[in-house]
Amino acid sequence: MPAWRIDVPLHVAETIRHLPSEVKRGVKAALRAVAGDPSLGDPLRLDLDGIWTFRVRRSTRAVPSV
Repeated sequence: MPAWRIDVPLHVAETIRHLPSEVKRGVKAALRAVAGDPSLGDPLRLDLDGIWTFRVRRSTRAVPSV
């Protein structure tokens, strides 16, 4: 069971819903992984300090707000 609960805003859920199947699966897997350990991924720097990015695919990243 994940340590954190993911709260996906409606506009983000709508965007995910319209992604290609392969990307959608990757985004959902990334969200589940981040729910288990929010420190996964790479920390951003400078003005975005405190925000982490999580690679879903080569050109796709999830940027969850914890």
